[in-house]
Amino acid sequence: MAKPKSSFLNRLLTVLALIIVWCIGVIRVQAQDTSSTLTIDLSKPGHAISPILYNGELFEEIGRGIDGGFYAQLINNYSFEDNNPLDGWSLVNPGSARGAKIHRTETSKYYSDFKFNPQGSSRGALYAQTSGETGQLNSNQFHCLKLDITSVSSGSVGVANAGYWGIRLDSNTTYKVSFFARKDANFNGTITVKLESNDGQVYASSDIFTPTTSWQKFTCDLVTYGISAIEGNNRFVIYGSTTGSLYFDVVRVMPPTYKDRPNGMRLDIANLQAALNPKLIRFPGGCDVEHTSVDSGWNWKNAIGPIEQRPGVYEQRWGYHNSQQFGLDDMLQMCEDWGAEPIYCTSMSFAEGFGAAPMDKMQPFIQDVLDLIEYANGDAQTNKWGKLRAANGHPAPYNLKYIEVGNENGRQKGYMERYALFYNAIKKAYPDMNLIINSILGDQKADIIDEHFY
Repeated sequence: MAKPKSSFLNRLLTVLALIIVWCIGVIRVQAQDTSSTLTIDLSKPGHAISPILYNGELFEEIGRGIDGGFYAQLINNYSFEDNNPLDGWSLVNPGSARGAKIHRTETSKYYSDFKFNPQGSSRGALYAQTSGETGQLNSNQFHCLKLDITSVSSGSVGVANAGYWGIRLDSNTTYKVSFFARKDANFNGTITVKLESNDGQVYASSDIFTPTTSWQKFTCDLVTYGISAIEGNNRFVIYGSTTGSLYFDVVRVMPPTYKDRPNGMRLDIANLQAALNPKLIRFPGGCDVEHTSVDSGWNWKNAIGPIEQRPGVYEQRWGYHNSQQFGLDDMLQMCEDWGAEPIYCTSMSFAEGFGAAPMDKMQPFIQDVLDLIEYANGDAQTNKWGKLRAANGHPAPYNLKYIEVGNENGRQKGYMERYALFYNAIKKAYPDMNLIINSILGDQKADIIDEHFY
């Protein structure tokens, strides 16, 4: 009986397959015979669209979009504050290849618990030093690099950085270098910095620097020569000439930048973006605004002033340290350079996990944005924050006109009542400021709606 049953099932499957093929054919024929018409009546426009706020861009530190992206700084982990403070750095000798790799020997969620040892070098060792181990550059820097040189029998020993996925070098080009350094009493030599290939071919070298036992800032211009092809297999090296211990922090190498800004953008990317003629730039954006906790998001007051005074953000949503080297003034200057309206997106206390400060604890968040408006627009002679802006290099007001309250928060519980607090406070102090809401308007007042449908 098994064979007839199997034969019947085979015939049944064949018939079903033929039906399916026939149905598909009918659908395809009907689709070919059906036409659609879309009619646009230009005499009946819908909602008004801002003649200014279109064709814009959002800037957020995500996927190395800023550090390692359009920001020109070439050094990766420039102040040894990444989750692994030794990431990107290695020991090297003149003329040698990359040098000893650094490996993590103890792991922890928090960067302050990391301990690191060098690997495979008899010439020296690298250590990430905390404030409990040595004096730091300032209170906003929590690690520095210690280079112990134990032998210079084959030449100076150095610490090398290969940038973000390599360093591109162009011949006959000036690279502006700065770093902080000091020594222990057992070091009696000098420091030299070089730009070179990963196999040790030198393209630019500085004069010698003589460190002391106190932190000093050293600067120089390195002009490259002898580069026959553009590639990324290059590194920046700081060499010590004798045995002993050296300490380094806040290491920077800047190539030529857009409009020659001292803390500016890569020429190639900035020129391409400028050609888009953006009308607006919204920043800081995304998870720079809401972070992994209520109090760990973007703080503009930590993103102004000297680079060495910027602590950056450690609990970065995307898993790496956000240095904020390219900070508030740099963003606002970028808007000026491109003729774009800046839209500052302010935190309203929401964390990425949808936690929020209690309603009776909102005043510091509101005051923060009021201070920001004063910093951006205040008089440089009479206003506290305007004076600080001038001291940071921009005497003229930025003429900030737009504040977006919250980032993609419109669907979250508690958004509307918190928005109302910001709206009322900002409009009372600055009636002409344009307030942007990222929710369906409802009964709440707003000048502009920035709806986020998802």
